[in-house]
Amino acid sequence: MKAWFKGAVVGLVAIVGLIVAAQVHEGFLHYGGFALAALCIFFCFRLIGRAYDAPGERTALIPVPDSDSGRQWLGGVAVLLGLAALFVASKGEGEAQTWVGLLVAGLAWLYVFKLIGASFGRSDSQEH
Repeated sequence: MKAWFKGAVVGLVAIVGLIVAAQVHEGFLHYGGFALAALCIFFCFRLIGRAYDAPGERTALIPVPDSDSGRQWLGGVAVLLGLAALFVASKGEGEAQTWVGLLVAGLAWLYVFKLIGASFGRSDSQEH
């Protein structure tokens, strides 16, 4: 039931992203709305994929690379994306561009913390 709720909320966010992209015909919000919708559709496909996993195995909902170098590289990309989103938010002339920039920055940095948590979880399990 929890997965159904997640899928419904993410589907609504995708629709909001498409509405934003349709209202603004150029600039960051136009492409950001399409990017948000694409990410939400990807997330819904991940939910569908998890529904068909074997009972004993669950794939991660948000993918994290297994190698340390992969996590470091992806973490660096996420930090740069967060910084770029903050610059876009600071240059925002309208309220929507500012809030979308802050949202993208926050999500990028939450993913960085997930990568850090995966690194600590892996090192803890190897020690014991």
